Amino acid sequence: MLNNYRQNDWQPYLYHTTNFGKKWKRLVSPKNLPTQNGSNGGNFCLSVMQDTEVPNLIFLGTDQGLYFSINYGETWVQFPGETFPSVPVYDLKIQQRDGDLVIASFGRGIWILDNLSVLRELARSGTGILDQPFKLFPAQPGILAEFRSFDGPRFAVDATYEGENKGTAVVIPVWVKPGIKKAERGKGKDGDEKKEEKKDEKNEEKKDKPASAKATAGKAVKKDKATITVLSMTGDTLRRYKTELDSAFSSRIWWNKDTKGVRFPSKNEPGPDQLEPGGGPQVLPGEYWVKAEYMGYKDSVKVKVMEDPRLNITPADREAKNAAVRELYKTVERATKAYERLKEAEKTIGLVESQFINVPDSLKKEVNKLGSAIKDSIGVLKENFFQHKEVKGIQRNPEVLNAKYWNAFGYIGGGIGAPNAAAQTAMSKAKRETENVIEKVNGLFDTHWKAYRAKVEEVKFSVFKDFEKI
Repeated sequence: MLNNYRQNDWQPYLYHTTNFGKKWKRLVSPKNLPTQNGSNGGNFCLSVMQDTEVPNLIFLGTDQGLYFSINYGETWVQFPGETFPSVPVYDLKIQQRDGDLVIASFGRGIWILDNLSVLRELARSGTGILDQPFKLFPAQPGILAEFRSFDGPRFAVDATYEGENKGTAVVIPVWVKPGIKKAERGKGKDGDEKKEEKKDEKNEEKKDKPASAKATAGKAVKKDKATITVLSMTGDTLRRYKTELDSAFSSRIWWNKDTKGVRFPSKNEPGPDQLEPGGGPQVLPGEYWVKAEYMGYKDSVKVKVMEDPRLNITPADREAKNAAVRELYKTVERATKAYERLKEAEKTIGLVESQFINVPDSLKKEVNKLGSAIKDSIGVLKENFFQHKEVKGIQRNPEVLNAKYWNAFGYIGGGIGAPNAAAQTAMSKAKRETENVIEKVNGLFDTHWKAYRAKVEEVKFSVFKDFEKI
């Protein structure tokens, strides 16, 4: 690699030899790296780096940004401006352990391109992989990193610089072919896409009809989401969730190394796309399968989770901590079930009251009175789970069940391995208080609710109203 811009020669020069300099092949010229500023401008070379794993992949730093070639210099592609700015690139280095490209730009700037697996696969297999409708690429390992407040300034101001750390999640690059059509049910191969395209061609004529246009006007198009399943190497399902994907190489599947979590008592219902709650205990170091299904197409990739090398935590310690969290989840699940039962009872009372609109007051007076009393009792019981009433400012009630759960989880997470004495005390208290509340809930349904139901079923009524002749 050389340049001659100091002599007003702005052409790019990059040569390659395989016989120790006897013959040279020019890999970069204005023909395959056209100038961006016309005939009076140029785009001279400043740095070059050949990939350490796939020789066909070459990165080129120029005066006007970063380029790469997947066919050993026959053609060059510039990184788009939204990905990497068009600035002089003075040095390039590949971090072999993680497979990252480190870029030194003008003005002492450092920029890191994470995970070269996509470009390596393109250079290894060619652009034929772009004909596939859906494909997952290898991910860099996820790190079970530990973060805590560092010694020194706690709140950074103008005198303390705080950079952005690389994420610790497992990030899987995804290829989604632009204009992808849904695969036939039960299919997922490229050959099946042609059948689907024929159906879509026939449907194009229907789209041009005015009636069809009016029917779809103003309606938001719901995007298809990919269903992600994380499994252990023995086939146990650890996590299931949905995520949106974009076309081309801009999509990523993120997995934060978590397992299935637990749903806490809440007045809100889970989202329609939530397959299960997340945020459960993180997996142990090892290998896992991540399977994805998108618009009928399926693919999978093996990922790796690594221990934080700065820590001295054994797999047994992590397993003991996860077991404690799972044990506490059982208590939370019982509380959530009790809270959902109270919500269902409220809905049932409301349904009865709406159906009794045509019932004479003499028949429904006692029923409504019992129903009103039960709703008051339900309201009192629900306050034991979490704070329902709106208050001004930040006010937390440490006596509600949700607060006790988070307090116990905090003690478990604050230690290494099995829960210590403080964590065990918090867990026991949470379980004891939960059972006390559940006992009250069961008492309500064993007494007042049975009496209310009996009264409702005694009333003989019709939902129809009698109409006299006008």
